[in-house]
Amino acid sequence: MQYDFGADWAAAKRVTVAADVLGSQYLNTPIYLPTNSAPISVATSATATPTSQELKSSTVENSTYTISNLSAGVKIDPVRNLVLSGNVLVQLIDNGLHARPTPLVGISYKF
Repeated sequence: MQYDFGADWAAAKRVTVAADVLGSQYLNTPIYLPTNSAPISVATSATATPTSQELKSSTVENSTYTISNLSAGVKIDPVRNLVLSGNVLVQLIDNGLHARPTPLVGISYKF
């Protein structure tokens, strides 16, 4: 399931502010979970005493999870046909792979 909702607001005669929440919910989807194996004995050299170490591994399990992002930005029309825009995308829920806030800047000219 995907959902999106947002709003635009004319803050001034030549300034528009926008915000959107973008989300997806995944039902009964395979995910990878980190696990540790039973300790094993490892010798680092022929004469060294073996040490006990755990190996990192992962398992697959079905789960339901949600990803939500916020997009907020502004558009400015400083002169007649020039439009400047700025936007940032921020992840709201700390699920899975994610990035730091991602900015976007644009310049447009209307013909």
